[in-house]
Amino acid sequence: WQLAPPVGSGPGCPYGLSPVWAVRVNCFEKTLQGGVSQNQQKNNMIRPVCQPKLFGSRPLRVRRAALGAQNGAFCAKKHAWPQEYKPEYAQWRREHLPIIPSEWKYKVKKDSAKQLAVIGSLLREADSVVNAGDPDREGQLLVDEVLEHFKYRGPVARIWLPSLDDKSVRIALNGIRDNAPYAPLRDAARARSLADWLVGLNATRAMTIKGREGGRSETLSLGRVQTPTLALVVARDREITNFRSTDYFVLRATLTHAAGGFTATFVPAETQAGLDASGRMVDFTQVAAVLKRVNGVEGVVTESLRENKSKAAPLPHSLSSLQKAASAQLGM
Repeated sequence: WQLAPPVGSGPGCPYGLSPVWAVRVNCFEKTLQGGVSQNQQKNNMIRPVCQPKLFGSRPLRVRRAALGAQNGAFCAKKHAWPQEYKPEYAQWRREHLPIIPSEWKYKVKKDSAKQLAVIGSLLREADSVVNAGDPDREGQLLVDEVLEHFKYRGPVARIWLPSLDDKSVRIALNGIRDNAPYAPLRDAARARSLADWLVGLNATRAMTIKGREGGRSETLSLGRVQTPTLALVVARDREITNFRSTDYFVLRATLTHAAGGFTATFVPAETQAGLDASGRMVDFTQVAAVLKRVNGVEGVVTESLRENKSKAAPLPHSLSSLQKAASAQLGM
């Protein structure tokens, strides 16, 4: 089949369909027909989802669905709160800690429920599914947990899309493979999510309870990532605040040779006396001792190396390198 020309469009979907998550990937070339401009072809290499609608007298049937987080922002489920395991956990008490569920519970997010229902209806019609999530642990989990939620038992493949330029998309389309070998990525993302819940929730409750015993009233938030990251920032800030400048010495010698003169810099050994924690010479008596040993003394060049090196022209910015450059130069 081919898609009919547009009959009015929803956001991001030029075929007048609700943008959800499905597309017939094995009809890639045909999907790009039917009134799509050349620019749209480049920007929509994999079409948005299409909720079944009638085109003339024929319904559009989803035969093979590709699932992926629309705009990278769709997360269908979230962890249940402690009180949804046991009502008494609504009160923050020391005797409840640590809270470690024997079986994990999840809730569908309110703002995702409608879209999730559409995906469920499409999955019931799909003969097979292609996981088109982001090429990382989180992208794998986001799609796999939707399939788990609906207990989908049909064939599932995986398309790995590290980039969305034409060449990369075509390579990825030719390299679609079984989804099962990617299960360790899903499990790693799930383990990270569970660790965040366990550490963040229990540590926050423990610290807040301790704070209240000391007269504090606010919630003292701790997290598996946020707390060590904040500790690094605080430690560095303290180093800057407590920094005291210290003089140190760099020894350079001017050497003469039949082939010409040159300058050498003294690199102290780790066993050299008079060094600070950074390996710099700070004891002038040791500096004077080195000068006395080498000044006016003949030496032997034991090794000399000369080589030509080339440096390639820098590549155009990737998104990550552009963000780094913008942050460094413009504070963005």
